[in-house]
Amino acid sequence: MNNRIICVPKEDPKLGEKLILLVEGEIDQKEKMLLLSIAKKELPKYWTPKELFVRDQFPETQTGKINRKAIIV
Repeated sequence: MNNRIICVPKEDPKLGEKLILLVEGEIDQKEKMLLLSIAKKELPKYWTPKELFVRDQFPETQTGKINRKAIIV
């Protein structure tokens, strides 16, 4: 998989905020489950993403970096 991946916060009525995983490009259900299971296994509980979303393309800054401020979840 050559997709870019980032974690961002998302508002949550119960938790206040929760961490989600964003993946750029196309991935299938098997890859989604694999990414979440690896994160759950390797990261501390409070760092583990609660959901995974796929985007066609991440917004970028003029220098080609991912523009986190422009991402709406």
